[in-house]
Amino acid sequence: MVFSRGQLNPFLFRLSLYMPHLFRCLAFFLTLTLSVGALPAFAQMEIELAKQYFSQGEFEKAAQLYDKLYTEQPRNEYYLTQYIESLLRAKLYEDAEKAIKKAIKANPNSMGLYVQRGLNFEAQGEMEKAEKVYEEALKKLPAERFAVQKLANAFSRAAKYKDAVLAYERGGELLKDETIFAYNLGALYQQLNEEEKMVRNYLLVLREKPMRLGSIQSILSRYLDAEGYKRVQAQIFQELQGAPENETLTELLVWTYIQQKDFRSAMRQVRALDMRRQEDGQRIYKLATTALNERQYEAAKDGFDYIVTTKGERNPYYIDSKKLSLQAERERLLSEPTFDKPAFELLEGQYISFLDEVGLNTASAPLARELAMLQVNQLGKRKVAIEGLKAILEFPTTKNFSAGTKLDLGDFYLMEGERWEATLLYSQVDKAFPEGTLGHEARFRNARLSYYNSDFEWAQEQFDILKSSTSRLIANDAIDMSVFIMDNLNLDTTAVPLSMYAASELLGFQSQFDAAFAKLDSLESMFPENDLLDDVLYARANLYRQQGQFTLAAEFYRKVLEAYPEEIRADNALFALAEITERQLGDADAAKALYERLFLEYDNSILAVEARKRFRRLRGDELG
Repeated sequence: MVFSRGQLNPFLFRLSLYMPHLFRCLAFFLTLTLSVGALPAFAQMEIELAKQYFSQGEFEKAAQLYDKLYTEQPRNEYYLTQYIESLLRAKLYEDAEKAIKKAIKANPNSMGLYVQRGLNFEAQGEMEKAEKVYEEALKKLPAERFAVQKLANAFSRAAKYKDAVLAYERGGELLKDETIFAYNLGALYQQLNEEEKMVRNYLLVLREKPMRLGSIQSILSRYLDAEGYKRVQAQIFQELQGAPENETLTELLVWTYIQQKDFRSAMRQVRALDMRRQEDGQRIYKLATTALNERQYEAAKDGFDYIVTTKGERNPYYIDSKKLSLQAERERLLSEPTFDKPAFELLEGQYISFLDEVGLNTASAPLARELAMLQVNQLGKRKVAIEGLKAILEFPTTKNFSAGTKLDLGDFYLMEGERWEATLLYSQVDKAFPEGTLGHEARFRNARLSYYNSDFEWAQEQFDILKSSTSRLIANDAIDMSVFIMDNLNLDTTAVPLSMYAASELLGFQSQFDAAFAKLDSLESMFPENDLLDDVLYARANLYRQQGQFTLAAEFYRKVLEAYPEEIRADNALFALAEITERQLGDADAAKALYERLFLEYDNSILAVEARKRFRRLRGDELG
């Protein structure tokens, strides 16, 4: 259907007359919008292009673009800096001088421009002019923190660290605050390898900003050697003379002692701080625990005993401190190169006294178990220890603790020759924890008992199963035992030598050392060509070690390594020798060399990973 103009709605008719004009207006606004949106995008393209030219070494092209960008945005100092830098790189020194002078005239407080001008003179070999410009910058430096930082940063970017130092020091004078740029100065003096001034400025930082202690400790730990820590301590003491109440400095001093493993000096400082602040002993408890973990037993005991004697029974750290003090003393005695029976008897009395004080209960049960271990292993009081463990089992302790106590009790019964009691207890734990570590440990001890009884085939079957234990220690021991039985139980030979060897190990386990040595003597005499001769040397070393005769033990471990370096006991002997050398003989350097030898020469050993870890610890590496 076709309508005439007269038939159309009057409004629609008038709208149709203006349609061409509306379309033209819409097109204009669209064009304007797109243009406005395109300007920033185009500018961004120019920025990226300038950066690309600069990075590719096309400095003249970069200079042209940065000049254009700076002209369009004269407040953007980055464009100006890059423009001048491009001119310098392009060796357009005259153009650079003109641009710098113009920029300085426009903004005399833009201090980085002076550095660029000096660099321009340096590039032309005019060093005197450059120095005058740098001096001029320092003289004109305003008392404004931002201006000082800009000048110092410009010097630093040009690797002019001494000039950057002068800028910060001048800024501190102008602002009448020697601490305001201390952190920056510390970093610069570190770059210049001027340790004393570096430390002095970091100490100034702590005067005003103690929250920066952690970051400064991190910096110092990367920079200082052993002698460096001593020099830092001297500076801290000097600083403390003027500010004895500055606890942050005392904390830093304590930290330097800990870095040197000087826990006794650290403890003295922490005790003084605790008394001055009337604290509850938490700081001392924490340090003593760290010292204990680092085998610094005397310092640890000193800290724990301080809490016990000065804080009183109501202190939250009293009970734990008393327990850990006993532990520290026990571990100290065990680390000594000679066995001191009177000292162990004195320690036994301290355990008994403490248990009398607190009573035998769920909380004190672990201490009673420690006492039983001491009575058996160091004092030979098996029957007393057995009664002690039986008493513990009457208390409602955790399932895991009760299982561990049963394993210890089983061992004590085995030492007494009561094999059925021992295997009964091992089996109870195995049944209660069929898939857990405790269950695997119980199964291992039952298998070891079968080995002692010369039931080698059944024992080896159990050891083979335990090779896949989730406990690395159990798995490693199971592998050792399985391989040992397999190597020495051949169809072509009699099982008598292996039975004699197993019997000697049981005698050693029962602390019947003379009988164990006699059994090994008989084995060597009856079977002089047997393959167990390296194992006999290894067993003798273990027996000496059990008795605390560490020098003799080390001698026999060395014999294994010298005579049988390729046999299966070699890596075990090397690890044991390293451990004794470190812990009992106190020669960390020699121990480190032995651990290194193990993971280099016996890299397939199951002990290699642990040896590498201990090597790194002795070397001073930070372990996670």
